[in-house]
This record gives sequence, C-alpha cells and structure tokens, in this order.
Amino acid sequence: MALRGCWTRFSKAAARSASTAPLARRARILRGEGTIEMVARALALQRAGRDIIRMEVGDPDFNTPAHITASAVAALESGGTHYEAAGGSPALRQTVADYLRRTRPGLQADPDKVLCMPGGK
Repeated sequence: MALRGCWTRFSKAAARSASTAPLARRARILRGEGTIEMVARALALQRAGRDIIRMEVGDPDFNTPAHITASAVAALESGGTHYEAAGGSPALRQTVADYLRRTRPGLQADPDKVLCMPGGK
C-alpha cells in the first residue's frame, strides 16, 4: 500500500514538472506522424457535422465479420497466442505465394521472398 501512495505522489509530481518543462530547440521542429494527424483532422470534421468515411489506421467503421471473429477465437483456443516469425509464418507465406502464382500468371512468387507483416508502412 505504501508503494502505491509513493507511486501516486511521484506520478503527480512528474506530470507537473513535465508539463512546465521547456522543449529543446531541436525538439520543437518535430512534427506528428502523418496518419495520426489525418485521424485528428477526420475527427474534427466529424465533430463539425461532416459525414466522414474513415478508412485510416486499420480501424474500420464496421464490426469484424462473424467468420473472422470465429476463426480468431478458434486460433486462440487452440493455443495460437504467441508471436509468429517476423516475416510471417511459413504456412502463411506459402499460401500467399500460391495465391499470387494462381492469380498472376507468369509471376514467380517465392515464399522465401514473401513478407507478411503487421503495420508495415
């Protein structure tokens, strides 16, 4: 309990000093990330009454379809709760390569050259 009180006092003190500390000259020239700025602009337009279809940041304005939710639950229940390989699982990379070869005749899709990554920009 004493630790919790100590943390609360530290956090409040840190927040006060951080909010009044001047920024270094080099830090003042930094700009926000473009996607985040786009979200802020879309939200401002929505608050102003504009009808905005937001398609940014991977957060659609509709619920996840039931078959995708069911598949995710099944994967979790079967132990699929750990990180995959950085470039995607070998099975996924093979499936993508097969799909590319099937849908793009003449394309030499090699699963060793396929990357499936979250949040890639």
